[in-house]
Amino acid sequence: AILKKMAEEPLYVINLAGQKEPFSWKKVFSSAQRAGSSKELAKKIADEISLLAYPGISTALIHEEVLKRLRESEPRAGIRFSLKKAIQRLGPTGFPFEKYVGALFENQGWQVFLNQQLKGYCLTYEIDFWAQKEKELFIGECKFRHALAKQKIPSEIILENYAKFLDLKKGELFKTPTFSQKEISFILVTDAKFTYRSQKFARCYRLELLGWRYPQERGLEYLIESQNLYPITILPSLDDDLARQCFEEKIILVKDLLKKWPNFTRKAKISSQKAAAIFEEAKTLLS
Repeated sequence: AILKKMAEEPLYVINLAGQKEPFSWKKVFSSAQRAGSSKELAKKIADEISLLAYPGISTALIHEEVLKRLRESEPRAGIRFSLKKAIQRLGPTGFPFEKYVGALFENQGWQVFLNQQLKGYCLTYEIDFWAQKEKELFIGECKFRHALAKQKIPSEIILENYAKFLDLKKGELFKTPTFSQKEISFILVTDAKFTYRSQKFARCYRLELLGWRYPQERGLEYLIESQNLYPITILPSLDDDLARQCFEEKIILVKDLLKKWPNFTRKAKISSQKAAAIFEEAKTLLS
């Protein structure tokens, strides 16, 4: 009777926000495939997790089990699977995330200025970055959500930053040659998702939003994966102390770490065993 009751109960999981949601074979399958695993392996993993899962299992535990299987079978997919967690390691202050966003723009040919004080018509503001390329100029804000993966960016944040943008555009600074000859736009970059109202407001006023899975098929994760712009925090053997040293040396991306590797290992005094592990992970990821 107990087994019959358990079989009749819907299988649910507990997400990062502590809420119940139905277990999804398709989500497990898709997440493994997005990391770069073969279709066959993704199906095998989803089937195994389905057998392993029980009512109330945490999505964090499911993540660990999928990660373990990917690392055993397809190491590159195993590293890529931790992308979101790697971005969450760019904290807790959020400033490393701003540096990372700056590196993303620089690698696409933009000239980036971080943490700038700009004078508007009414007030002076500190903005996270501005980026320019040819006739375009972005006034950018970053919103880092760290562990609150389910917390979406509400429309109030978009409205607040758009008001700041309008005041800046009305100020004398934007009439100077640096700004007046460029097409100026606002962009908000986040590691989180946006609410429907945020997306609707941005579309109405043609504001640029870049977040997790947004814009559709061209979100933050797509930009990172399509151009190999992985943060150093994605490497399993790179601990927080070494990550901090990398940030101090302005090494934000895995590909930059490889370029500066010999000099960095000497300066950071990394053991040969650990250095070999990190170097191999970086090469596997970017292969």
